[in-house]
Amino acid sequence: MAQQVLIYRLTGSAVSLGIISFIGLIPLIPLSLWGGSITDRFPKRTIILIAQSLKLPSPKGRGFLEKSPSNNRTTVRGLFQRLYSAPKGGDT
Repeated sequence: MAQQVLIYRLTGSAVSLGIISFIGLIPLIPLSLWGGSITDRFPKRTIILIAQSLKLPSPKGRGFLEKSPSNNRTTVRGLFQRLYSAPKGGDT
């Protein structure tokens, strides 16, 4: 919820908010199926420690965006373009 509020405050666009929310839900189905098989094989404590460690960068990034002096639409757009776009290069 906090991420959606932050994105709406920074961009002021309901369309951007909808797109970002949709993109966040795309990996849900395949990863939940894979995650179910993992939880059956490994100890719960190990899984919880790894999952919580992977979640740490997200709040840190949102905090950076909130406190950033260049807190504007261009900053958010650039961040999400870097996160969700295909890598550019001539290695193919």
